[in-house]
Formats: sequence, C-alpha cells, structure tokens
Amino acid sequence: MNGQKTYVLVGGGSGGHITPLVAVAEQLKHLEPACRVVHIGHKGDRLNQVTRDSAVIDEVHEIAAGKFRRYHGESFFSHVIDVKTLFFNTRDFFRVLHGYKQARKLLKKLQPDNIMMKGGYVCVPAGVAAHRLRMRFFTHDSDVTAGLANKIIARWAYIHTRGMPLSKEQESSTNELYVGVPLQTAFRDESKTVDDYKQQLHLTGKKVVFVVGGGLGARNINVAITAGAAGILADPQVHIIHITGQKLFEETKDAYEAALSVEIIRTRVTLLDYTTELHMYSGAADVVVTRAGATNLAEFAAQGKACIVVPNPVLTGGQQLHNAEVFSQRQAIVRVDESSLQGGKLASEIIELLKNDTARAQLSTQITSLARKDAAAELASILIDAKMDTENQ
Repeated sequence: MNGQKTYVLVGGGSGGHITPLVAVAEQLKHLEPACRVVHIGHKGDRLNQVTRDSAVIDEVHEIAAGKFRRYHGESFFSHVIDVKTLFFNTRDFFRVLHGYKQARKLLKKLQPDNIMMKGGYVCVPAGVAAHRLRMRFFTHDSDVTAGLANKIIARWAYIHTRGMPLSKEQESSTNELYVGVPLQTAFRDESKTVDDYKQQLHLTGKKVVFVVGGGLGARNINVAITAGAAGILADPQVHIIHITGQKLFEETKDAYEAALSVEIIRTRVTLLDYTTELHMYSGAADVVVTRAGATNLAEFAAQGKACIVVPNPVLTGGQQLHNAEVFSQRQAIVRVDESSLQGGKLASEIIELLKNDTARAQLSTQITSLARKDAAAELASILIDAKMDTENQ
C-alpha cells in the first residue's frame, strides 16, 4: 500500500481484550500517523463495535473462532463426561478450522508489518495462520497467568508481553517483558482531579462509592451492594454510582427499590447498565468496588483509587484470584472474597473505608505505585520497531 505500514491487532470476547487495543492504536497513530491499523475480532462479538467506532482503527474484520470450555476447579474427567460441554467444544473445533482459513486469506491480503495478539479465542486461528505464513507476532496478557488462547500460540510468538509484574520464572526468560496494561488516554489524564469529575457529575461535596462488576456485571456484587445500601447511605453525604451490567440492570433496580425509598434512589443512587465513560465515574469515586480483572485494576491504579476488590473465584485458571493476590501482597487493595459477600462484609468494608481518610490515602499511594501509564506507548513501539529478534520463529 504505497509504503504504508500495516499493524494488525487481534483480540476479542471481553472489554479487557478490546479496550487495550484502542489504547495501542491511539499510540500507533501518534507515533506513526500514516500507518494503517487493523483489528481482527471474532465473528458476532458485539464488542467489535468499540473498535468500529474508534477513529484510530482503520479497518475491522471478523473471523470465526471457537471456545474451549473449561471451568476453574473442575477436573479434566468432569469436562470429558459433561455431554453439553463436549458437544460445544467439538462444534467449536470446526469453527477454529474455518477461522484459520479466513485468517490465512485475510493476513495474506493485509501483509502486516507486525501483529499483536491481545487474547481471546480469536487469537488461536489468527495465530496459527500467522505462523503458517511466517508472519511475526507477539502476545500480550493482562492477567498474571496467560489466557488459554495465548498459551496455545505462545510457541510461535517472538516475545510475550505482560500486564502484571513478572514471576521469578518469567524474569529468567529471554522473551518475557513486563509492560503493564494499555490504557486509553482518558485514564492517563492527570489534568483532572476527583473534584473536577464530581463537579462534572453534579456531585460536588459528596462521598462517592463507585461499583462495577466488569463488562457483563456481577450478580453477587450487585446483590451484596443492594442488601447493604441502606447502611452505606446512612451517611447523608454518600452517593452510590453502580454499573450493573446490561443483563442484570432490571433485577438490580428492583432490589434497590425494595431496599430504599424512591426519594433516596432518585437523589443518591446513579444506576447504569453500561457506560463508555467509565473513567468519568471512577474518576469521581472516593471508593471503588470492582472485580479483579486486570484492565480495571490497571485503570483504577492509574487514577490512584482506593479499591475494594472481589475476585471472581470460578473464572478459568483462577486469573482474578492471582491478580488480586499480586495487589494484596503490595497492600494496594482491600480484598473481599466472594464467600464473604452474604455476610455483609462488603458493605461494612465500604463504610469503614469511607470513614477513614488515612486508609484511603494509603491505598491510593500503594495502587498508584503499580500503575504503568506508558504501556500502550511501549506496545506501539514494539509493533513499529519489532524490538525482539525474530529469527527463531
């Protein structure tokens, strides 16, 4: 394309795989404005709309992909005898084959200068195709442990970049690099203060509790917050902003209506199913309640937020448990385990943290020390410069 360089970003399935790609694309356009940035996602993923709507991504393509279903804590034998799981895994195997053919055809046409595999099962057919075409690519994993898709294609990647600090074993490897989690510009904006965001939301002078359960929400967190809402809001200065997840909005709304008066809900609870302005709501927060997804933790670390973290214990590989452990060991979060939610521990931790300015300040300092605000720029530089030797591909 007349000397124009092309960079391909592959990923999908969750916001944690999509929003970092936009952040990297922003930096690619900053460093090399004339380049072409292409996103490859899996067919039917509604989150592909995020990249389609982005001004910094030039093309979006979809290919078939299949998911290998497995559940943390269940044995291999349990998966084998589960007929439903076996059926879907077999079906999706053929989807991977179809996706490989599509990816091979697409990559031959694009002829990318470099490829970044962010994660999600779309990376398997794309990674195999890139390898077969002898095209260079590298992986990025936000979590402490690599996702299954990136594990499968890791043998062909010339470098593995990480969002979390490296383990001792990873540090000894010649192709492991800790860069952090790519963040969009809004989360790296140091020009706005907490008070600025509160003013923007008409919450000046309020103590703000921001609750988010990830892109799809978290029912157990929603239940615990609504059950404890009356206690949390006993302080008349407290305001709750709650992102419920689209499928969980109505049931969470009903739970608030059962627990609180109409007037309190109207004036002191902001209830949203989904938002593209996450940075604004978290920016206004004094206390954040969140799952332990790597992207959210990185975003809140960049903003220096006092976080109460409830890791999801059943996600594959226990990724959120490992993420939460990294932050807990550095005293950067308050950790509440899922098993404690029904006992009212989450609400009590929120109330105590709202009362304790010193504790919030200490958490802010510790979590800020883990922030890597230059991650997107470093990943863009790897794409442009192809820093690592690729002869062993």
